[in-house]
Amino acid sequence: MTLKLRAQDAPLDGPRSRHFFTPNAAKPFRVTAGALRAFTRSEIAWCLASLQDAARSASGLEYAQAFESDDGRGPLWFIEDDGEGAITALLPSEY
Repeated sequence: MTLKLRAQDAPLDGPRSRHFFTPNAAKPFRVTAGALRAFTRSEIAWCLASLQDAARSASGLEYAQAFESDDGRGPLWFIEDDGEGAITALLPSEY
């Protein structure tokens, strides 16, 4: 099984490309129940680390990113809320 980060739609130098998906005390990392049923904790952790690497390389990404799986489980989304929100891993159906 392979998970691959979907290409970003907006230009990387646009105003929405400022997210780094780095959890901290003010911005915790959360995983929904559906994401935990569909993906293992290690897969989710690998995706988060890959997303952080991509964000560092591009000097930021859009607030919403998706990983595609090649085994039919569908996409795994990551959303970084602005302000005092959270970084959440979720299924599209949970949005």
